[in-house]
Amino acid sequence: MIKVILFDADGVLINGELFSEQLQREYNISTKKTISFFEGPFQACLTGNADLKEILAPYLKEWGWKKSVDDLLTYWFEAEHTIDEALVSYIQQLRLKGIKCYVATNQEKYRVAYMLKNMGFNDSFDKVYASAHLGY
Repeated sequence: MIKVILFDADGVLINGELFSEQLQREYNISTKKTISFFEGPFQACLTGNADLKEILAPYLKEWGWKKSVDDLLTYWFEAEHTIDEALVSYIQQLRLKGIKCYVATNQEKYRVAYMLKNMGFNDSFDKVYASAHLGY
């Protein structure tokens, strides 16, 4: 009998266009400009060893982003706010049957907070385990 199911966030619970693709299309900030950030300093954010707002700030000028760090994060998180509602509905049925449903995801702390509050993950799952909170 199944007692627990772990779900990933990106590509499973959350689907849609990638933030980097939308950023390129809407603001003409190419992935060539952003890749060094995401493959470099951003990785420390995923394990909670760096603060995204602090390490992102110096890159904004280089990328040509004219707004604040908080504006970029809002844009980013809203751009990737495409929840698989049918799957989340099914998960609620599983939980009613006593099956514990958790999210295990590789995320930095600000996006985790957004997912919990704005995407409803706090209520839709028994718990969310994120790399930034676990340190791995």
